Amino acid sequence: MKVLSQAALMSLKDHIAEYGRPLEVAYFAHLIGESTVDPILQELGKFQNADGGFGHGLEPDFWLPASSPMATSMAFRLLTGLPVDAAQPMIQRGMDYYEATFQTRSQ
Repeated sequence: MKVLSQAALMSLKDHIAEYGRPLEVAYFAHLIGESTVDPILQELGKFQNADGGFGHGLEPDFWLPASSPMATSMAFRLLTGLPVDAAQPMIQRGMDYYEATFQTRSQ
């Protein structure tokens, strides 16, 4: 298994701090054991809309401020990798968004 040297890890940390959004900075800090999930949830919450979905450029290639299934799925992808309970309000609100916007094909 390949591992980063301490120097490479610190270089990566500096690069993320300089060029990353606060969400990526918080996520990386958690990945390397320097932080809890709380700063990630705080930063991720900035992308969540009143309807429970996510938008506001959470996916950097998709800048729509309104909630979208794509941005919401990106939020859930981030949350899946974290030690958070499914009862976490952010998750519940996201699920409410999915339920409210789900459309079935009419027969």
